[in-house]
Amino acid sequence: MRLNDSVIKNLKLPTNLTMFSETTVLAEPGDQGARCFLLVAIGSS
Repeated sequence: MRLNDSVIKNLKLPTNLTMFSETTVLAEPGDQGARCFLLVAIGSS
């Protein structure tokens, strides 16, 4: 599973974070990469 644009929009994140959806493939539940992405996204919002 990937973090895609629909996920970004559903989370109502800043549009500049959509670039991560193209580079982040670590989106499996419990994956450290996904947690880091979400922490960065939430911290930047």
